[in-house]
Amino acid sequence: MTTKSKQRGTQTETMAVKALRAFGWEEAERRALAGKLDKGDVVNVPLFCLEIKGDRSMRLAAWKAETLQEQENAGEPYCALIVRVERKPVEQWDFYMPLEQLGMPIYGEDAWARMPFHVGMEVMEALQTRHTHWSRSSGSTA
Repeated sequence: MTTKSKQRGTQTETMAVKALRAFGWEEAERRALAGKLDKGDVVNVPLFCLEIKGDRSMRLAAWKAETLQEQENAGEPYCALIVRVERKPVEQWDFYMPLEQLGMPIYGEDAWARMPFHVGMEVMEALQTRHTHWSRSSGSTA
């Protein structure tokens, strides 16, 4: 039997993956749980480790630390934390990225940029393009 919290988490991840697909990452899928060696909640989004949170606790510091650990596990150059916002469409959920990954040499627990999900999608595409000339339409590097 699953708990309401697990159901909400699954629902949140499913909604985020659907939005990622709508923004052009058609191959995005939920990742199976891997315990302490988790590599993020989504696969098939090149260069990114994505952590998605839907619970109401708003433990941002812990979630950011978890996102960075999962990025390390995944071996990806970028990571993002996506946080569900009550009564808002996915496009308006919170999207967090470490400032250092955005080219700003600012480090620390609070050194993260917060933006709406839809802006985060544009940032992801720009970073992927800059990093490897990756193309959403081809799903590969040029």
